[in-house]
Amino acid sequence: ISGSGLQFDGTNDRLFIPDHDYLDFTGSFTVEAWARRTSSGKRHNIVSKGDINQRNYWLQFTKSGYIEFGWETQSGSNHGAMTSSPISDTNWHHIAGVYDREAGYSRIFIDGVRVRNKSDSGTPVTNQEPVYVGARLADGELEYFLEGTLDLVRLSNGALYTTDFSVPMQYGSQDSVEAAILQWTAPMQGTAVSYNVYRSVDGGASVQQNDMPILDNTFADIHMVSGNSC
Repeated sequence: ISGSGLQFDGTNDRLFIPDHDYLDFTGSFTVEAWARRTSSGKRHNIVSKGDINQRNYWLQFTKSGYIEFGWETQSGSNHGAMTSSPISDTNWHHIAGVYDREAGYSRIFIDGVRVRNKSDSGTPVTNQEPVYVGARLADGELEYFLEGTLDLVRLSNGALYTTDFSVPMQYGSQDSVEAAILQWTAPMQGTAVSYNVYRSVDGGASVQQNDMPILDNTFADIHMVSGNSC
């Protein structure tokens, strides 16, 4: 997710990305983003996948401003790391969480500097939940809505960072997946229980894009094909 950044109101804004095999990790992986909070004193989730005891990964600001990077195993055991010092300002920061299964570490980097390198091991649990950007699932309900702006959110297979690095200002096309981010407002009358998204390619039949009912008003279509008219 890259461009001019996505703004979140801290109340109910979030981005919903439907489940896909390449969004689940069972070995080494990296989650990262440029993040800027516009308030403090509450938890701000950057990105997460999964519900309680079944989370494949999450990255967030704690209430006190520490960075928490986590993942869970099939048994529900918590893994990951937390920084020892908080981020006290509300400026832009590049934040990355890395699980290096081969080396046996969970790491956190802030602005390219490795600030935590914790011994860790295990196999992250996978799930069929969507990825949420700007919020996190807990017992089927969303929580920890981010108030601020995110940019260059990236989920990568493998441990991209082991030592200090120059923070990325953009990603190459080989590192990204093209997506159309759709947003809509609720009906003015009545209450929508859920939504479905359909796409017609080059004038063909409409095909439903979501595997599960969409409970949010945002959807990322990650199956776009370059050159098609939709």
